[in-house]
Amino acid sequence: MLSNRYLPIGVRLVLVLVLSGFVHAQSTIDTFEASTRNPFWTVTQQYGTVHLSTDKNHTFAGKQSLKFVSSDGGQRDIFATHKYASPLKGTFSISFYDVAPNQETQYEQISLYNSVTGDSVSIGTQDFDAYCYEAQLYNYNTKIQQGPNQKCGTYPQTSTTNVHRTTGWHILSVFVGSDSITLAIDGKAVFTGKGNYSYDTVQLGQSGPVWRPDTYSYWDDFAGPVW
Repeated sequence: MLSNRYLPIGVRLVLVLVLSGFVHAQSTIDTFEASTRNPFWTVTQQYGTVHLSTDKNHTFAGKQSLKFVSSDGGQRDIFATHKYASPLKGTFSISFYDVAPNQETQYEQISLYNSVTGDSVSIGTQDFDAYCYEAQLYNYNTKIQQGPNQKCGTYPQTSTTNVHRTTGWHILSVFVGSDSITLAIDGKAVFTGKGNYSYDTVQLGQSGPVWRPDTYSYWDDFAGPVW
């Protein structure tokens, strides 16, 4: 029998909640081990591709992950997106493999959106920041941005964390509670914002303008929303 102590944090959390009967009906876990891509995801492939790959894997005893690869020619918008029936709270997490620390490449992020309020949250990389990961809350209607605002890297922003980019797998998590939201990288909170947030869309994405170099990224062990 497979011991769950070897499984990623997000996967273990889902298994515990499934066995306890506390997982919301719309909760999803995807280890990207199927022979075809999960229809849960709607894919956008503008100057790039999204496909299952055996190059890298984060799931114990697994073989695959979801790979994003950009190509030349224009604005890269490469996404795997899911829209839920209504805005939800809970924990959303993904394992992300950073292949290009110390390089300015593209935005590689997990993002959540609320199509009614304009609220969004993201964690990952920014195309201009070669050294530090980002985490932020943003409202497209009010233009209000919140984030760690750390003095890390060459171009620190409101969204800049104090977590330096490194090659390998990183767990990106969003904990949406009743009156606050916490963003975490590898199990460590990097920003907490107060407020009653909920989201109806989750997106894994790699994007960037035409002048940024091509790159690729790997994603594995998605879970969310878990209550």
